[in-house]
Amino acid sequence: MIMLKRCLSILLSLCILLATVPVLSVSAQNDEKLIYAECPEQLYLAEARVAEKPQSYALSDSFDAGLLETIKNALVEEKDTISIYNYSLQYTQVEALINAVMEKYPLEFYVSRYRYCGYSYYPSSGRVAFIDFYYREMDDTTYQERYDIVTGVIDDICSEIDENSTDFEKALTVHDYLVLNCEYDLTYTIYDGCTLLMNKTGVCQAYAQAFDLLMALLDVPCVYVTSDEMNHGWNLVFIDGSWYHMDATWDDPVPDQDGLIYYTNFLHDDLSFEESYEHSSWDAGGLTATNDEFEDLPRGTNATQLYDDGYWYYIENSSFWRCDYNGNNKVKLLDGASCIAKYNERFFLGMGKNIVEYNLATDEQEVIYTMVEEESGDWPTQSDVRVNSILISPD
Repeated sequence: MIMLKRCLSILLSLCILLATVPVLSVSAQNDEKLIYAECPEQLYLAEARVAEKPQSYALSDSFDAGLLETIKNALVEEKDTISIYNYSLQYTQVEALINAVMEKYPLEFYVSRYRYCGYSYYPSSGRVAFIDFYYREMDDTTYQERYDIVTGVIDDICSEIDENSTDFEKALTVHDYLVLNCEYDLTYTIYDGCTLLMNKTGVCQAYAQAFDLLMALLDVPCVYVTSDEMNHGWNLVFIDGSWYHMDATWDDPVPDQDGLIYYTNFLHDDLSFEESYEHSSWDAGGLTATNDEFEDLPRGTNATQLYDDGYWYYIENSSFWRCDYNGNNKVKLLDGASCIAKYNERFFLGMGKNIVEYNLATDEQEVIYTMVEEESGDWPTQSDVRVNSILISPD
């Protein structure tokens, strides 16, 4: 009994002692004046997606999954302010947090109208209490309407891609889609990729952002590159273990020419892009493109070159050629060709005044149409070839 009383006495003393120790509670910290700061505008996926094809997103894995979802939902619902105090986030982590949301939810992030954010934190602990969101001005479409339009575009692109498609083929498909379906915004008012995909017009920033988004959804590493000197932006894309420059904006003719694609600025190393393709003084976040693997690609338009099943078929010096996907192993197939078109998996060439179907498997040629003087000049154009091949090869 004496021992029990002694133990109770010691326990009571400890309780009294602990009660006198000051504890920093949430309510006590909430009396401290908050400091407000802002993150820079972030419109592109994080540079943390670096030189490996990511099997998982390491940056987003470093944050609480519930916090990432909370931020994503706030952007989708266009909330102005949310409290994140309970997640114990430090103010130095906010920018990385936004990048992590972009990585984990690229589609939702880009379809939202997010522009940049501010945050309020306690100076004594650095703990963030609130995040404020600021949004771009857009048309009156709702998030769901924008989401439906953009996912429709993604479905169109994915219909051209299958599980066996290489990263090169994915990049080529997206490049061609943007150039064929979009045109440069000469009013200089459309800067975001979502609006570009919806309205089919935008400036270089919009092209680059759309390419970045689509590459993320196709699991191909890609980053945004800017040049203050040029007042221009484009992309670096990671193909077969190396980074390459890709500028869809400059491959889209201005003013727009319906159906025409250039390949001038598709997959270059640093040296050639600067010396031969007039790009300079860029910021790529420390990444470099040193591999010249694709420098021998044919550099015409889709009027003179087509990609099919691992090979380029192209016109050069009035001859019809084939080469590997990277420009190697060039083989002349025939002479006297001026342009090329493909319809229903069949190839057609303009040759003199004739439109010729060319069988890739057998190298056989068949004249399917002869131009008359009133229809064209000395040579059929690609439009002539395309139109007549469609008429002769119905679905």
